Amino acid sequence: MSGPQNPPPPAEVDAPVPPSGGGPSRRFIMRPVATSLLMVAIVLAGLVGLRLMPLSALPQVDYPTIQVQTL
Repeated sequence: MSGPQNPPPPAEVDAPVPPSGGGPSRRFIMRPVATSLLMVAIVLAGLVGLRLMPLSALPQVDYPTIQVQTL
């Protein structure tokens, strides 16, 4: 009587090699977590900048005037 046999180890699968092209967007596609964190940082910086901008209900505006002279 022979004991239980172990299955053979799974064949090693090589990771797919990304194409050498892709331009500057390739680094963002290959690193989705870093891309998401960068996006969150940009959004937070925009929200902080929006909160720090001076806003007023009725800003001081100099309206343009036209002068007409007749002879």
